[in-house]
Amino acid sequence: MIVTTLKPLDEVLGFILPYSDILVVGCDGCNQPPRGLREAITLSQLLDLGGKLRGKELTFKTSTVGKQCDDYMAASVIRPQIDDNIEAILSLSCGLGVQTLAKLFPELPVFPAQNTHFMGAEDRDDGILEMRCVGCGDCLLAVTGGICPVACCPKGLLNGAC
Repeated sequence: MIVTTLKPLDEVLGFILPYSDILVVGCDGCNQPPRGLREAITLSQLLDLGGKLRGKELTFKTSTVGKQCDDYMAASVIRPQIDDNIEAILSLSCGLGVQTLAKLFPELPVFPAQNTHFMGAEDRDDGILEMRCVGCGDCLLAVTGGICPVACCPKGLLNGAC
């Protein structure tokens, strides 16, 4: 089970305000509570209002994926949604989904709309569980290019490589 909470709207707006066209992607997979298409639409409406209050016109597309952390599933659903106008992706998934989207779409910034508090991932090829996110509850993936420095650095350093 994966437990997430929505980031404060002001924080999410801070991520996306430099962009105009944003794809908001829900995840119908493991998140508790679920964060699918309905939640993606609701969040885009709230962010649209927040952008207007700050004098910025934002355009949103919304979609959802069965499991954002599944490379094939995410790519097959999201790739057709990305056109020349999309400037950024906002993910309603755990940190694993954000990292998967950042890996699949390196040309676009991918931002987390949620903080992850608990999760795990299984490698399909060998069945080994791999920790890629420690669920610290203060997601930094927006500023680290989709790589969790806490989980992926043996020392948990936030200020660069070992």
